[in-house]
Amino acid sequence: MPGQLVTVRNRQWVVADVSRGEVASSDPHVLTGRAPHLVSLASIEDDARDEELSVVWELEPSTVVHDVAVLPSPEHGFDEPSELAAFLHAVRWGAIASADTTALQAPFRSGIQIEDYQLDPVVRALSMPRTKLLIAD
Repeated sequence: MPGQLVTVRNRQWVVADVSRGEVASSDPHVLTGRAPHLVSLASIEDDARDEELSVVWELEPSTVVHDVAVLPSPEHGFDEPSELAAFLHAVRWGAIASADTTALQAPFRSGIQIEDYQLDPVVRALSMPRTKLLIAD
C-alpha cells in the first residue's frame, strides 16, 4: 500500500506505488502461481534520500512490512543529559546537511591556515552530490 514503511535490502523505504502484474510463463514453478507485484520504493535514509528502487515483491528476499511505528517506552528512564545533547548535536548536523547541499561543513571550529592546494578538492567536492571529504596534513 502506498505510504507504507518497509525494509528491503537492509534499508528503510516508503512504498510509492504498487502495480499488479500477470505471470506470462507456463512454467508452474514461476512465482508458485501467484501474481507478482512491482513495488516502487523511495528511500527515507539520510545517506540515500533521493534514491528510488523498484522490486518484484514476491521475489525479493528478507522483506519486512512495518505495520505500526511507535515511540520507545521510557520505562527504563530517560537518557543522561550528555547523551541527549550528543543526539541533538548529531540531529542538527544532519539537518544542516539535508537542508543545504552546497554548504561546506566542518565538525569542529578549528583554526587552520588554508593553503591553495587544499581548495581544489573542496571545489570539486561541492560540485558533486553529497561528498564526505577529509582534508588533513
